Amino acid sequence: MAQIVRPMAARGRSSDGQGGVSYAGRDIGYEYRREFGALLRDRRLSLGLTQQEVGNDLGVGFSAISAIENGRIALAADKAEALAEILKMDREEMGRLYLRWSNPWVYKMIYNSRDRRLLEDISSIPSRVGVNPAMAARTKK
Repeated sequence: MAQIVRPMAARGRSSDGQGGVSYAGRDIGYEYRREFGALLRDRRLSLGLTQQEVGNDLGVGFSAISAIENGRIALAADKAEALAEILKMDREEMGRLYLRWSNPWVYKMIYNSRDRRLLEDISSIPSRVGVNPAMAARTKK
């Protein structure tokens, strides 16, 4: 499964040595993948499913489910709908969760989110990756 990396232009972009891209020495999408994965893990456990069972139904190995739940890799977008069915989640709910944790900027645009944490996360990213502050100020408007 390919790793999704936060979409943005930044100085200091380099390989993280694991097939992904890090910004200023770290993969800033990791935090988001971890939180999304924790939500999926909680749902899986509440249904009494094992990683092996979910992986079999999704067509991936249990190690891929473990990696998604721990934030090491992102859930492939083409697997989100099938995973929603496996976890007995509403497709729209899964779509919102997936978008919220994989692309907070687009989520904010679509849902006009006033979520304080989301706004703090988005506003903190430029300083964490070394983006020019003047450029970041223009994009916030």
